[in-house]
Amino acid sequence: MPNSFDDLPDLETPRLLLRKIRLGDAADILEYASDPNVAKFTSWDHYASLADAYRFVHWAMGRYQRRAEAPWGIVLKGEDKLIGTIGFTDHAPLHRRAEVSYAISAKYWRQGLTPEALDRTVRYGFEALRLNRIEARCIPENVASARVMEKVGMVYEGTLRRAMLAKGQYHDLQVFAVLRDEWKP
Repeated sequence: MPNSFDDLPDLETPRLLLRKIRLGDAADILEYASDPNVAKFTSWDHYASLADAYRFVHWAMGRYQRRAEAPWGIVLKGEDKLIGTIGFTDHAPLHRRAEVSYAISAKYWRQGLTPEALDRTVRYGFEALRLNRIEARCIPENVASARVMEKVGMVYEGTLRRAMLAKGQYHDLQVFAVLRDEWKP
């Protein structure tokens, strides 16, 4: 089983560059992660300061150094502006399975950018990591995220009741997944 987290490569789409997060991205991260609308359906609270963004950047850079799964920064081509993150979590190489998660600035919602980034990430998972299953989760109220998953061919499989403790309360999680032999690039 290849470990393609050894040197996380840049990935491109027609409008986006997925690349490692850099120290200079902290202000861009704060811009979207401080928005309560972006953080509303995530496991993390909206960022209150640049220090919060730097903590995230240092966490990601540490993951790169340890050659562990870590997020890509989603960069809008031509602007060199980081507008979100996407990456694999809960990678189970023995079972050829991983979960993918993402967050994007509200300024870029409803433009098809999140499905574009997710589709490229799923492609990387099947081609480079040779995964058999890629899944993603969202709380039931996050209808927009569920639509993003469906747009890349993920299928709703069920709801995990009170599976996530975030912001002081338990949340149900809807599970969506796509299998290698079902995926159509």
